[in-house]
Amino acid sequence: MISNYKNYFRVLIIIIYFLLNSGCSGCSYFYLTVESTDHSSNSSSKLPLIITASLLNSDVDEGEIVFLNFNINNPNHFGFKINYEIKLLNPIVDTSDFAIQSDFLDFLPGTTSYQLNLQTLHDLNIESDKIYAINFTYSENSQNSAGIDLLLSTSELMFNVLNNDFISTLSITNSTEIETDSNFESTNGFQVTLDRSSDQTITVHYTSSSLYATNGIDFILPEGDLIFNPGEVSKFIKYTIVGDTIGEGLEIFQVTLSNPVNADLALTSTAQGFIEDNDPIVLQVNPLFPINGSQWRDLVPNNLNNDITKLVSNSLDAPCSTLFVNCAHGGELKKVIIPGEYSCNNLTLEDSLGIFEWKCLETTMPVAFYSLGLKANKNLSDLIDYNSFKQNKVNLYKNSLLTYSSQLSIWWTNTITPITLNSGDSDPPLNLNSPNTIYTISGGGVQQTRGIFISADKVSLVVMPGTQLEANTNLTLPVNCNGVITGRHCLIYISGKYSWLEGKFKGYAGLTDNFSGVIVNINDIPGVSRLTLRNIEVNANGAENGIFMQNTIGGEFQSVKVYNANFRGIYLLYLNSFKFDKVESYLNQGYGFYLESAVSHNIFSNISATQNSIAGFRNGNNNIFINSNFNNNPRGYIHGSILNSSIFISCNFSNNINYGFDNYSYTLTSNQVTILHSIINNTSGTGLFLHQEEGMIVNTIINNNNYGLDLNLDASTSSNYKNIYLWGNGTGLTLQSSFKNDNWKGKLFLNNTINCNALNGAQNNRGLDTNCQPIGPSTATLITNHNGSAIFEGYKSDLINIHSSGSILFELISDWFSFENNYRFWILNSNQKGACNSNGQSCGIFDWKLKSNVSELVNINGIFIPNQPCPISVSGDESLISITNNYNPFLLHAVEIIGDYIGDDDGLCDSNESCFYQPNIGYSLYDSSKTYNSCIYQDGIGANKVIGVKMYGE
Repeated sequence: MISNYKNYFRVLIIIIYFLLNSGCSGCSYFYLTVESTDHSSNSSSKLPLIITASLLNSDVDEGEIVFLNFNINNPNHFGFKINYEIKLLNPIVDTSDFAIQSDFLDFLPGTTSYQLNLQTLHDLNIESDKIYAINFTYSENSQNSAGIDLLLSTSELMFNVLNNDFISTLSITNSTEIETDSNFESTNGFQVTLDRSSDQTITVHYTSSSLYATNGIDFILPEGDLIFNPGEVSKFIKYTIVGDTIGEGLEIFQVTLSNPVNADLALTSTAQGFIEDNDPIVLQVNPLFPINGSQWRDLVPNNLNNDITKLVSNSLDAPCSTLFVNCAHGGELKKVIIPGEYSCNNLTLEDSLGIFEWKCLETTMPVAFYSLGLKANKNLSDLIDYNSFKQNKVNLYKNSLLTYSSQLSIWWTNTITPITLNSGDSDPPLNLNSPNTIYTISGGGVQQTRGIFISADKVSLVVMPGTQLEANTNLTLPVNCNGVITGRHCLIYISGKYSWLEGKFKGYAGLTDNFSGVIVNINDIPGVSRLTLRNIEVNANGAENGIFMQNTIGGEFQSVKVYNANFRGIYLLYLNSFKFDKVESYLNQGYGFYLESAVSHNIFSNISATQNSIAGFRNGNNNIFINSNFNNNPRGYIHGSILNSSIFISCNFSNNINYGFDNYSYTLTSNQVTILHSIINNTSGTGLFLHQEEGMIVNTIINNNNYGLDLNLDASTSSNYKNIYLWGNGTGLTLQSSFKNDNWKGKLFLNNTINCNALNGAQNNRGLDTNCQPIGPSTATLITNHNGSAIFEGYKSDLINIHSSGSILFELISDWFSFENNYRFWILNSNQKGACNSNGQSCGIFDWKLKSNVSELVNINGIFIPNQPCPISVSGDESLISITNNYNPFLLHAVEIIGDYIGDDDGLCDSNESCFYQPNIGYSLYDSSKTYNSCIYQDGIGANKVIGVKMYGE
């Protein structure tokens, strides 16, 4: 019983000891049961022996000592040993920080405490902190040596060895130097520093790169290595500044550190070198193409469609040849580098003559301005006097303040030769046969000639302002155009390539042959001609043709007026790849434009064909028309080809007597006529007549005609129609023949009383039944309760047109085409509205812009919200593909912004172009004088996708 009490007492002591020490941190307890002999009683007893272990420092740096204390609750009469072992817990694989990994502790008899000192090792390795554990166990001989029964509990202590060898970090700072007129070494250069010294050798590599300065030209800095010996914290990278006397502005280059050894790099391991210029900046105006663009009429190959960004970076400095259909006028393309400027923001450039359009591009550094060609109202005559070029210079403005200028100088080296005209009775035609020469005619008033023959390449002929060149009226001009063309007379005959013609001309009606012409270009062997007619006014004066051109590939008509021809204002034959912009042909006794069938793949923008006695425009095939007017003719437009796949966007066929749009004169068997966002109004006959061809009509108004839309299509074709507005027509819609799966979409507007005349044919195939209700594939919504009597702005006064005050008699009108906007033109000033084309009629100016409150027609394709996703009608799969544009997909509800030198300027919204949203039935015109917002365009994903468009709207 006494023995049991002793055991109980021993357990109680252990429990009390635990309770008293339960708050000890860093302690570990060993429970050692020692057999003790009571010699006085010579009896055996067991006493508890408790060992406590603790850490004095649980975190130590390399090289410091880890201190451990051991305490024993009772004296030990026998002594014992405890083994210990140091183990690395994390990282698992590493070198040891202790010379002794394991040993034992010898507790001598009578010991009540013990201290263990563990010396850590110090090294120079850059490494992470480590976590260690010490495990304790009794020695095997403890029990045996005591001769007693020992009970031992094991335990573990953990501590951290902290790395005190931190890796140094390298950083580099910018360098600034002021350039002088000669080379010198940088004062300090780029300073490279360590954030702390190191016991190790540190190396780092450095290289330079050109931002806005060039190694070897503006500075000299070979790549190399910096070496930091132990204890060093700063080094310099020096370089040479190349001095000169040229104003270059601020030049910038970059130095980059890489591949450090025994060190890290800062987050930014680059620095910039700034070389401040000590020379005044004088801008330099240079040809964009120095080899083939230095003279005025030099041309370079351009299959990049006048996209200035692509032209700058990709076009070849090579002569334009027969291998290239398209050419760019290298003589007009200049480049001005702006030293020290690396952003186009807040920069503008002007030339002192105010001749050129300039565009800043960030394709080079520093940035550069490029001339985009002559402004629309400027001409070669603005650059020259009658015998020399005018001096010109450019001025750079930053934040509207004049910053830099170029020197006043002459930009071209062409010879300018004044012409002494051949007006005598026996004078032969003049032969202009000196290449690269600019010939001028001046003197003011009317100057007569017996004909001029241009036979050399790159010849420019300029009739200076205030002078008019006229056919000799005393004697007939030389027959057969100087023996070249049988049966024709010529005021001007051109056979040389790359000619430039400019000025005011007048023909002579007193000729007996049938093919008299005012200006004739005949190139008997078709090839690249690139004939430019700019700022031309031709009074045919009763001659058969105003302008006659054939066998010509690649060229342009810019700001051309032709009138008073006896038959054709402009007669084109075997001609393609031309661009016609702002060309007017009117008051001709026949056709305004007469194109034979071989005239194809041309672009007509801002065309006006008005007051011609047969038709405004007789088309060839596969041409594109954008923002063009065909008005006040018996027929606004007629087909003149067996094959025609032309496209019309934002065009107006109004106030024509018999037909607005007519192809009745030809039996067309393979056609794809596309009419988008157009207006066809106020004819006494038919607004739009399509005969035996495939049609695509979208967002078009056909209004106030005897017959609105007359479709006589072949059964082998299928057509598509979307958002058609027919109002106020005697017969709104006539379906004359069989159809094949015609598809009517969107909205179909008819008179309040449905007027749909369906004749003949298989009624289940044409998309509408006899009541104009959709059938077959059609999904259109028929709308009849609407009022189209006042959907347009209507009669207006006009601040630009000189005859804009109220009404005016037809015979007094001389200002036919100058209006505030392209919606306006002359119209019969009566409720009938029709064509104004006869003496005694009272005429007024009518604005065909939709009123903003016509909710059924405005924003029918979706509302434009700036900076939000674009309307779905201009998503990248709402597209059409046509042979006319070489099978490039284009958007149905947008037009390309012309004249921004982005894209091909054909009016069709192709991929990667800037475009203007067409939200309405009818057309909405882009105005370059306004600032428009953009929406977020959604690229297409289908087979005919259009991508990368920048879409603008209002």
